[in-house]
Amino acid sequence: MATLAAISDNVRRRLGLGLGSHTVTLSYADIADQDTVTVHGIVLTCITGAAAVELAQFKKETNATATSDNLEDLIDAIFDSTTRVSASSSSGVTTITGARSVVTSNTTGFVISSSTTQDEPPFTSDIDQWILDGQLWLANMVVDEALSLGDTGLSKVTSFADSSGTSTEIAWPSDFMRSFMVTAKIGSDADLYRLTRVTLDELFEIRHDRHDLWKVDASDKAAKYYATAEGKCYFSAAPVTGSDKAKVYYIQEPQTTKGTECDLPDGLEPLLEDYAVIKAYEQKQRYDMAQALLGTLTLSIQVINTRYASSAARKRRR
Repeated sequence: MATLAAISDNVRRRLGLGLGSHTVTLSYADIADQDTVTVHGIVLTCITGAAAVELAQFKKETNATATSDNLEDLIDAIFDSTTRVSASSSSGVTTITGARSVVTSNTTGFVISSSTTQDEPPFTSDIDQWILDGQLWLANMVVDEALSLGDTGLSKVTSFADSSGTSTEIAWPSDFMRSFMVTAKIGSDADLYRLTRVTLDELFEIRHDRHDLWKVDASDKAAKYYATAEGKCYFSAAPVTGSDKAKVYYIQEPQTTKGTECDLPDGLEPLLEDYAVIKAYEQKQRYDMAQALLGTLTLSIQVINTRYASSAARKRRR
């Protein structure tokens, strides 16, 4: 399982961008109060005199070595391990690894050298956004069975019901994206029955006894129905009271925190990287490369959907 930050790093590697390696050589006599060193978009401010009090401040000490150590400590405090940005310090030189860019307001006091290019299109923020977009795109393109693999998938099951036992409209969970099964206890039977999904207009016809084939029937063993609209589950008849009297098996919305593990199953993470790389090629107007990779990505999704959809169909026939 990879974090979204690690997936972003993989995309940069595939594009030949690297993660950045910079050295900052301190010229002690030329460092002044309020000089800044910007690492990976975060502005770090050097202060003289009083001790640093703000989160992104480091103090100018009595020599370059001690000041460089302060800069290293600040970088390591701000960037945790999930960002892949780290620093080390020796004899007045701070080495920063993993940052796309390092710049300064005082190029004399802080002499920066880089073994990779500065942040340029595609920007880090662009890649991060494509990864978020790609999660939703894949969740909509891939069948539910493939999204439910292992303990890292997007599938969840949650009990939900109204305490009154009379409500026919109950809100979906906050992270709900789409359902693939709903069960509920409607009637006196102790069992939870699988509900049949219908369109909202069909559900209202059923409720008002105007549907040609389906009727409202809360009796045991009778068919029950549900529809989705306005962030709610619409039932043909109200589930009985109790927190566990209705359950939804659903695909959740992917999480969006960069330092947290991706919700997609491990086997789909390479496809997420493909999506972000395609968007990068499009931004750089390399439409030939984008189309070639899109064809491969589409074929991979078709193979996955065929494989898991066929397995699900075989299980239903048994």
